[in-house]
Amino acid sequence: MLVHGGGPQIDEQMERQGKVPEFRGGPKVFKGWVIDLAPGEQRTLAKQHSLKQVTTRRYHAGAHALDVRINGQVMAHAGFTLAL
Repeated sequence: MLVHGGGPQIDEQMERQGKVPEFRGGPKVFKGWVIDLAPGEQRTLAKQHSLKQVTTRRYHAGAHALDVRINGQVMAHAGFTLAL
């Protein structure tokens, strides 16, 4: 059994399966795809995330950033300013 930052306990099996939840205060992670590519093969992928205001989500105006990660490594980075 693992304890992260005094927070909830996490089952080791969940951690091995990559099902560890994100905790408040850390970066938000939106997972995309699991794909296998042959050497030299290319694929174009697209992902959208709605910024529609709903009661279960709270947005914060100001500077934000996002990373594109492949195999855990940052491959691209972009910043944007959210105006409410």
